[in-house]
Amino acid sequence: EHPALRPTWFRHDSDSEEDGAGPDTVDFYRADGQKMVDEDWSDGNAHSILILMRAGEGDAAFAWMVNASPATVEFTLPEGKWSQSTSSDPDQAYEAGGPSILIREHSFTLLQG
Repeated sequence: EHPALRPTWFRHDSDSEEDGAGPDTVDFYRADGQKMVDEDWSDGNAHSILILMRAGEGDAAFAWMVNASPATVEFTLPEGKWSQSTSSDPDQAYEAGGPSILIREHSFTLLQG
C-alpha cells in the first residue's frame, strides 16, 4: 500500500528532465551499485538488477533486488538505512546498516529505507 509501490503517474528516472516528471522516481542499478546504462540492457550475461523506487522527497524508498542467475549475487546497496521488507527466499536475512546484501540464486528481496 505504500505510495512508492503504487505511483499515481508514470515514473521517470531521477536524472530525467521530462516535462511532468513528478516526485516518484525509479532508477535501475547493476549489482555492483552502478546505475545501468544502455549497454547493460542488452548484456546477455546480466541476470540481476536492483530497482530503486522512491515516492516524494524524503519519503520512504524501496530497493528491489532480483537475481535470475544460477549463483548467489552480492548487491551493493544505495546509501540509506535499509530494513528487509520481504523476500522470496525464506532464509534471507539482512543486517541493517550493511553496505551490501547477498541474494541467492533465482530469488528476490525487497528492502525498505
